[in-house]
Amino acid sequence: MAYTEFILSQEEGAATFNAGYSVETPSTGEAAYGTTGTVDAGTPTVITCVGAVNTSLVAVGDWLTWDYTGVTERRMIIDINGANITVHRAMTAGANKNILVGGHLAGFRNAIAAIGSNVTAANWPASTPPPRLNVKAHASTPPPQLKVNAHGGAAYNETVGVEVADFGTPNESLPFVIEAFNSTPGDLDWRTTTTRAVIDWGTTAVHAMSPTDPSHRWITLLNLDLRQSTSGYGHLLNGNSYVNLRNCSLKRSGRNIPIAQRVSGVAERCLFWRDYDGPNELLRVGSYGSLIDCVVRGNGDGVSVGVRLEQASQILRTLVTGCGQAIRLSLQGCSVIDCTLISNVSGIHLAEIVAAQATCKGNLIANNSGYGISNGISGTPTVYLPHYGGNFFYGNTSGSYPATIIPMQANTTLATDPFEDYAGGDYRIKTTSAAYGVRRNLPSGLDTDASFLDAGAIQRLRSEGGGGVGILINGGLIRGVR
Repeated sequence: MAYTEFILSQEEGAATFNAGYSVETPSTGEAAYGTTGTVDAGTPTVITCVGAVNTSLVAVGDWLTWDYTGVTERRMIIDINGANITVHRAMTAGANKNILVGGHLAGFRNAIAAIGSNVTAANWPASTPPPRLNVKAHASTPPPQLKVNAHGGAAYNETVGVEVADFGTPNESLPFVIEAFNSTPGDLDWRTTTTRAVIDWGTTAVHAMSPTDPSHRWITLLNLDLRQSTSGYGHLLNGNSYVNLRNCSLKRSGRNIPIAQRVSGVAERCLFWRDYDGPNELLRVGSYGSLIDCVVRGNGDGVSVGVRLEQASQILRTLVTGCGQAIRLSLQGCSVIDCTLISNVSGIHLAEIVAAQATCKGNLIANNSGYGISNGISGTPTVYLPHYGGNFFYGNTSGSYPATIIPMQANTTLATDPFEDYAGGDYRIKTTSAAYGVRRNLPSGLDTDASFLDAGAIQRLRSEGGGGVGILINGGLIRGVR
């Protein structure tokens, strides 16, 4: 897909009137061209500049800013004729005001809001590709073994949260992409890169991002590392978040509070990490939301909930570790498939009777200090589980599941350690284990993927014949997390 490109390469507070897009913008980020001009109330889309416009620095398709009273309006240039610039929609009338063409944006929230004000069906230029905010990742050298805190280097430090209105109202014809880049926009493949741009709200007590309008399901965040450490009340993703996440890292420390109140979009190849004790869930997956190829890491406190699934949500090929309840099920229609639930208190916790109708298949549930599947239903009734099958259990202190839980499909409790080196953080399945190379009892078409054969989320690369040091964990996101 072609995009209309905008660039964020500067800290909050710098060059705030830059337009964010111009093919002539210098690499240092300042505006490509500046002048003054007048907008007449009778012709509100035409700026009459002081002198002829320098067309070697300004072109149709560039964006400019019009500072009419210290409040900036951004518009796309659709025509240049001598001293006259025509823009794509009306501007506020004023005389002898500053005009800047191009230039990089400053401040994460400022940049999103600057673009978002135009991201509506009525405001976006006709026949123009949708917007992409390209966030320049600071240079760094990834460590030799990718760890959970790998990122793009120094952070963009923020003090202001991105509010619901800042994102605009995108739609299927006008999606909004916010993506880190290295040298040129779009040069980081989210499926393989280890580089992310770090956005850090630090100790500022705000909700970092609130993409809570249903239209925000057309927003995608790629290759971003979002952080917050305040002891105040603030979520990295606030409310019912519809935004989609690809190769993002979200770390919350400083308070027992969810990282994301409710993920109702799709999070793929993402890390969710709370470096703080407490019983609150790390994140909740809203109705029809999905976690795919992710890592969820608690602080090892033994009381937190890793992932709470709501109705018809799903978690696939994801590692959950360091929590009390790795996954809490309390509503119907949920799916937990091909996950590794390790070093928690319990792997899957049934909180309500309707959780018995969930689909849980192909998971590796190991080395938890309680049960692999625990029964937290009021009155602790005997519960039959018709859709729990093809799971592997090992080393759960209390057992695979209590006598009150009766799976109706075959599962396997392993007698020997399936991991290559559990103590050393190498969670590959040994080639001699029964959990290696299994064909699980999944619906037709899901059990024939030759690249995903081992139980759980952590796969040994078949390109190395099942040996060597090759690891594919969550699409390459992480290695040796504990």
